[in-house]
Amino acid sequence: PEAVCSAATFGLVSQMVCLYLFAGAHKLNPYWLEQGTAVPYALQLSHHATSSATLLLEYPELLPMLGRLVVATELLLAATLLLPWPRGRLLVLVAVMSMHLGFGQFLDIGIFRYTPLIGLIAMLPLEALRAKPYATPVAVRRSRSTAPLFVLGVLLWCVNLQALTEQQNILPQR
Repeated sequence: PEAVCSAATFGLVSQMVCLYLFAGAHKLNPYWLEQGTAVPYALQLSHHATSSATLLLEYPELLPMLGRLVVATELLLAATLLLPWPRGRLLVLVAVMSMHLGFGQFLDIGIFRYTPLIGLIAMLPLEALRAKPYATPVAVRRSRSTAPLFVLGVLLWCVNLQALTEQQNILPQR
């Protein structure tokens, strides 16, 4: 009874995977990876920057690396949520939670600094938090609710893939 496997849990995990997979995929562009200018630009926006942002801007050689780290962390979390390695997932979840706390420290992004943390708490693997992990068999119930969930998932992927394609077309060419 400590583990739940249903259409609802599948939907929750799928939502988190899609969120971080497509957030990372949208950042696979020169501003984040090659030029490394995305983080400095964000920190220089006066309406979003906190007083701590000016301290971070004093280390320009660190900023491109932070941008690449954000992309890698988002993509790593998307992959890790699908793998059955609870301790590895716990480490990646702690890294992503730290990333969001860092966003909140340097950018005034309102409620966004806390809302992803709430969703990520649901992804914490109970067995990784115990001293001695053990596997618990879980009965998976089949229901008719999985068909609409599948259709919704396909639509979600299509919309995000279309947005990715459009983004690649609007990026300035070097």
